[in-house]
Amino acid sequence: MISSLDVLPTFMAAAGADLLPLKPAPSHEDKRNRRRAEAKYGAYDGINLLPHLRGESDAAARTLFWRLQGQTAVRDGEDKLITLSHRPAQLFQVDSDLAEADDRSRAERSRAEQLYQILGEWEASLATVPLWGSSPTWNAESAKHYDQWGVRTEPR
Repeated sequence: MISSLDVLPTFMAAAGADLLPLKPAPSHEDKRNRRRAEAKYGAYDGINLLPHLRGESDAAARTLFWRLQGQTAVRDGEDKLITLSHRPAQLFQVDSDLAEADDRSRAERSRAEQLYQILGEWEASLATVPLWGSSPTWNAESAKHYDQWGVRTEPR
């Protein structure tokens, strides 16, 4: 899988440059979490895709994570688990369900639980949560719009 987060490491490698060092962790962060996350996932979330683009290797099989405004997601293989602030976690098989319309979390409970565990471990490895949070007003507004969208058919 390829992510937009791969652009920086790929462009830096194409330019023959080393990745820039990260800024020091803010004083309020738990630096142990940052060190553990860097050891497990690397300092940057993206990877260098040049070997894949040159045909020297296959695209890296990896697990991708997202987190924004109290909503999270993990993609592993064809499975994607999403959590929203206003409903239970949902499991989709995105290779065959592009619109994410068929929630498989009940039918494949063990896979949903496995991905939920992986997502929780990733979140626990992150540096401290930002000092700001989502307001209940924003969460409610976001949920309202999300529910209005409904299922969208995607071109194939």
